[in-house]
Amino acid sequence: MTNRLKTAVLAAAIVIIAASPAQSQVPFCIFFDSTSTFDNKPVPVGSIIEAFDSSGVSGGKFTVHTAGFYGFFAVLGDDPFTPGIDEGPEAGETVRFTINGRDATVTSGDPTWQNLDTNLVSLSANSTLIALSGVSYPNDTLVGFNRWVGVVVAVRNDGDGLDFYGINAVSSKGWTIQPQTHFDYAEPNDTAYLYFEIFVPNWFPGGDTTDFISYSVFSYLDTSKHVDSSFTMTASITTGIDDEIDGILPSGFVLEQNYPNPFNPTTNIAYTLPSRTDVLLQIYDILGREIETIDLGNQGAGEYIFKFDGSLLPSGIYFYRMLTETHSESKKMMLVK
Repeated sequence: MTNRLKTAVLAAAIVIIAASPAQSQVPFCIFFDSTSTFDNKPVPVGSIIEAFDSSGVSGGKFTVHTAGFYGFFAVLGDDPFTPGIDEGPEAGETVRFTINGRDATVTSGDPTWQNLDTNLVSLSANSTLIALSGVSYPNDTLVGFNRWVGVVVAVRNDGDGLDFYGINAVSSKGWTIQPQTHFDYAEPNDTAYLYFEIFVPNWFPGGDTTDFISYSVFSYLDTSKHVDSSFTMTASITTGIDDEIDGILPSGFVLEQNYPNPFNPTTNIAYTLPSRTDVLLQIYDILGREIETIDLGNQGAGEYIFKFDGSLLPSGIYFYRMLTETHSESKKMMLVK
C-alpha cells in the first residue's frame, strides 16, 4: 500500500469518526487489491463481505464494487452505554468474517477488534457448492407492435451460500433487448428473479412476425453454472392499440407495461380507455394476495398515466390489475430496493 493511499484511508477514517462522536466504537477493516480471494480467485464484483462478533452479531458489511479494489468499511463494536444488548465485538475480541455467506480465513493482518483501531486484513473463502435451477420461465406470448415488453425468469439457489445472478438474452430478429443492470441475490433454497425488456418494433408490411428469444441466467460466483431456455414472441397488429389514429378516440382498452421496470420506489402505469368508465387499480403480491386497491374514479375516453408508489412495500415481484366496467387486465412488475 502506497503512503498516498494510507494517508487517504486514514483521512477517511478520521472524517467519519469525527462525524459520529456518539459511536466511538469504530475501527476500519480494509480489503485491498487481489490478496482477498474467493475460490482461489479475486473476489467477484457484487460479493458481500460481512463481519461478526463471537456471538454471530453483524458489525458491518461491504459489497465489492470495483474489480481489483475491495475497499474498506466500519465494523461497529458493542456500545458500552447499552448494557445487556450485544451490538458487535468488544475490545480484544476476534472478528469473524464471511464472503458471500461462507466462513472466511484471515490470511494476513490482525482481526482483533480494538476501539478506534484501523486494521488491514486479507481474507480467503471457498464454496463447496454453487448450483442453480429454473423455477419459472416465460411462455410463448402474443404482443402488440411498437412497445417495450418485460420478461421475468425465476431461478432457485441450490448452493450452500449466498449467490447472485445476471441474465443475457438474444433476439433472433435483432430486436433491442435491455437486461437488468443490478445483481439479484438469493440465499440457499431461495428464489431470485431476473428481468429484461424487449422492444417490439413498429408494424411493417408483411403482417405478424415471430421472434425467437433465447436467454441464459448465470451465477456471478461461477459463470459456468447457468440455466438456459427460450420462448417465442409474436407481434400482431390485432393485439392492442398503441396510438390514436387520425384523431379518432381509441377503439380498445390497453394496459401498458409499467415503466421504469424494475422500479424503486415509483413507477408509471399507462393505460387507454375507449369510453367513459369507473376504473380500479389492484396490486397483488407474488402469492396472489391483494396488497392495495386504488379507486381511480370515473374517467373519460383517452390515455392516462398513474404513478404508483411502492415505498412501503418490500422488494419483490408484484402484479397490477386494471378493472373497468367492461375490461380487466393484469401485468407483472418488479420492485427492487
